[in-house]
Amino acid sequence: MTNKGFAIFCLLFIHASTGQAAEFEFHGDFNNRFQLYTNQNNFFNNNQPDAMLGDLTGKASIDDSYGELKYRLWTTATTNGGKAKAVYAVEIGGVRFGRSGTGRSQGGSFSGDGANVETRWAYVDLKLPEHTDHAVKIGLQPYKLNRFVWNETATGVLFAGKLSQGTSYETGWVRGRELRNSTSEDDFQAMDALSVRFAQSLSKETSVGGFLLYQIGDGDASGIDNFGAINSANYEVKQFGQIDIDIFSVGVEGDFKKKFGAADGFLEWDVIFQTGDIGNAIYTSDAIGAGRSDVVSNQTHLDLESWFVNLKFGLNIGDTKLSYTFWYASGDDNPNDGDSDAFLATDVDMTESIIFFEGGYTDDQSHSERPYLLDKGLIMNRLGADYKAATNLTVGGAALYMLTSEDVVYHDDDDRSRSEAE
Repeated sequence: MTNKGFAIFCLLFIHASTGQAAEFEFHGDFNNRFQLYTNQNNFFNNNQPDAMLGDLTGKASIDDSYGELKYRLWTTATTNGGKAKAVYAVEIGGVRFGRSGTGRSQGGSFSGDGANVETRWAYVDLKLPEHTDHAVKIGLQPYKLNRFVWNETATGVLFAGKLSQGTSYETGWVRGRELRNSTSEDDFQAMDALSVRFAQSLSKETSVGGFLLYQIGDGDASGIDNFGAINSANYEVKQFGQIDIDIFSVGVEGDFKKKFGAADGFLEWDVIFQTGDIGNAIYTSDAIGAGRSDVVSNQTHLDLESWFVNLKFGLNIGDTKLSYTFWYASGDDNPNDGDSDAFLATDVDMTESIIFFEGGYTDDQSHSERPYLLDKGLIMNRLGADYKAATNLTVGGAALYMLTSEDVVYHDDDDRSRSEAE
């Protein structure tokens, strides 16, 4: 626990001793997982820094297996009749069995030497005086704007509450990355975001919502020698280098439930549009053998215009759930122009496919945490079936047909250019 976190809990304890009751809750999630067989070990490292990627199109000739653990512990302290709450969480994330070193996901070798504990959450949640339907959260906290755009831990200040019966809102400021202002210009150096979202319950069966996200940042790069890097293999805002961004994302969403005899039907949908520009960037379209074969080293400005559509519907029949999911994420078709049509997530975690996303048994080792592949977008069709066999056991399976929205161009072993969308 950090000194600040310790101070918060001490203050709450002292306050409780003077007449106010304080409640403490302790929680944990202990996740152990094993990859018993894979011949695509390099394929699972796409969410890591470039140096760890390797050749994603390598032949399936080397087998490997490994074990991991991810443990999370968090404490919640509540006082003043629930009007004040402090949350602190730590994570030992993705530690490989036997891996040596001192970085995150390491420290699993002899004697367990390694620095792999991170702060997961550290925030306060305060009800506003005389307006307990409204609250402010400050610190490192879960930020759930939209699961396809930004749905992860982030630092910021968020205001949330209820405006009327069935209407809720959340608005605030989030900082993704701090960059110090080193010039006399009064501009935004850090990667900042302003957002607002709302949800409206129309009936017991139907609800709709929407959000607006504005992301801005000025990397303060003075020339091509220190422009930030964008790589098609790591096409996600959180993995961008020191670049300029000015991006709007607007989305609408909803869900509907209806009973059909003994079955409960459901429908969920999202439509998202993005526009804006990215500057001071060196765009590399070669994804270590899997991406576009050419490198655009002099492209310092990209106009972004992209779409994402999600549609999911199905039936709950007793302990069985049947579902169909469709995704469309637009992709970029030309690395040589100044336009980017590729949908861009900021920080998300997808689990719909155990092949590409974090739905596998080792969920820290995946090809992509984003709902698309490279900067080529994605079209996904998924039929799923899940059965709740016991209170704490659910088994399921799925059939998927997936293809990128735009062709992937790469070089084969004979250095011939190839193009495949599927």
